[in-house]
Amino acid sequence: MVDGASFRLADEIRYITRRAAEHDGRVVTIGQLTLFSSETGDAWIIEKATIASKAQPSSTLIATPAAPQP
Repeated sequence: MVDGASFRLADEIRYITRRAAEHDGRVVTIGQLTLFSSETGDAWIIEKATIASKAQPSSTLIATPAAPQP
């Protein structure tokens, strides 16, 4: 979890997308947002409020692995 006001959301998104590009699974929580990368190369942002209310989860794919070049 990132504490305090000394973070920038854009920096955390860049961090997660870099981790995804390296196929490194990581999780960062900022308030109601959870950013995570997967070993398959995906990076996601999920809003926790929608999960807690059992509503349709609000998630956004922010990066996917690059397609192999022919």
